[in-house]
Amino acid sequence: MKTCIAALSVSLTAEATPATRVRIFPAGEFRSNDGRPKECRTWVMNEACAQRLITAAASKKTDYSFDYEHQTLRAVENGKPAPASAWFKSLEWVEGDGLYAVGVEWTALASQMISNREYRYLSP
Repeated sequence: MKTCIAALSVSLTAEATPATRVRIFPAGEFRSNDGRPKECRTWVMNEACAQRLITAAASKKTDYSFDYEHQTLRAVENGKPAPASAWFKSLEWVEGDGLYAVGVEWTALASQMISNREYRYLSP
């Protein structure tokens, strides 16, 4: 079975303070808002997949980041900076719900943009 990492859109908080716990993948089969994946019927997130990611995250020495507009994937190609919008170290699986980034620390700019509803969704 071919396994791929998936990017999709998830809603951010509508509260004044951005959440420190963010679901990055739903449990079960899912598709992105733009119709992906094309190479298979759906993506799947289950406890086994989640545990592999949780283990990898726990062994990583540096934090993971969220960025703006997937710029970390494009920075080499377009030469533009790729500032982080948030940082996190840990992942958590919630059975029947999904995989969460926990201990999310938003930058001041990202916090303000989320509070202003300039950014309402996260595409991990």
